[in-house]
Amino acid sequence: MPTLAGIKSIIVLTGMLTLPGWATLAFADNWRRWRGLQRWAVAIGISIAFYPVFFYTIRSVIPFLTLGPTR
Repeated sequence: MPTLAGIKSIIVLTGMLTLPGWATLAFADNWRRWRGLQRWAVAIGISIAFYPVFFYTIRSVIPFLTLGPTR
């Protein structure tokens, strides 16, 4: 039986791996290029690439902002 924390984790991870990609595809109006499972694959691929690009961009724009201690 899955726990409540496990279910919450699955929901959050699903959102993190789909929402940025779907938002990018919808904003750029490129979602019509693909059908069915291809849309999901492209959205997940964009979402996976979104976080490193986002954090590196923020790090270059605001260099003093860190997520943890720097060494």
